[in-house]
Formats: sequence, structure tokens, C-alpha cells
Amino acid sequence: MSGIGSSNAPPAGSADNMHTSSDSPLATVSAIYNHAHRFVVRYQLVIGILSFVASLWILSLPEAVRGAVGTPGFITMVQMVPKHHKDSGKVDYFWVPIGAALAVLTVDRTPLLQRLFTNRFAQYMGKISYSLYLVHGSIIFSVGH
Repeated sequence: MSGIGSSNAPPAGSADNMHTSSDSPLATVSAIYNHAHRFVVRYQLVIGILSFVASLWILSLPEAVRGAVGTPGFITMVQMVPKHHKDSGKVDYFWVPIGAALAVLTVDRTPLLQRLFTNRFAQYMGKISYSLYLVHGSIIFSVGH
């Protein structure tokens, strides 16, 4: 029987009404994910450019034999290298793959950087780069350097 003031909802203190959608852990995780997703979408270009600059900074780590251990800005990076790489003197072999993977991932996810590397001039330079690499030694030698 349905009358005035009656409803099909369970009473306020019953077990069926204890977990509302806003109190569930899934709703909390979903809210956090949605907030993080909105942040990433809003600042995608800034995050992409900063990640690309960070990858170039990682890739510019000087070789260990050329003073990477004492170079300002890279001292902390050298200290974070695992002991195995430090003992074998291959500090470079730890950071170069990380920087390269970050650079590729960043270019893949940032449309502005994609346009930078897929325009006609960049494509042309990519086609002739191996030829330039092959002849640069003889050109430098012929100039007298």
C-alpha cells in the first residue's frame, strides 16, 4: 500500500542504506581519477614540453670519464645510479635509455612536438641526414680542422 509519506527507500539506519555511492571506495577512486584526468588534459601541452626538456636534460648527462660525477646539475643524477653501474663505470648506460624513452613517449603524446618532427623540413633533413653523416668527416678534414 502506498500512501502519503511512504516510499520504497529503506529506512535511514538500515543496512541497505549504509553505503551510498559517495561513500564507496570505488567512487572515491573514480573521483580522484577524474580530477587527475582533467588536470592532465588541461595542462597536456605544458606537461609535454616540460617532459621533453627534462628528457633532453637527462640525455645531456656528460660521460663519466668527462666529469659527470662533479658537474653541477648532474651530481644528484650520478648519485641515483645503482651500485652495479657505478662499479663498472657505466653511469651513462643507466640514464641514456631512460632519457630516450622519455623523449619518445613525450613526442608521441604531445601534438605540438609531433608537428615539430613531422613537418616537411624535418622530413627532408631526416632523408639527407645519413648522407651528411657520411661526408661530414671528409668536409671537416678538407677545411683543415
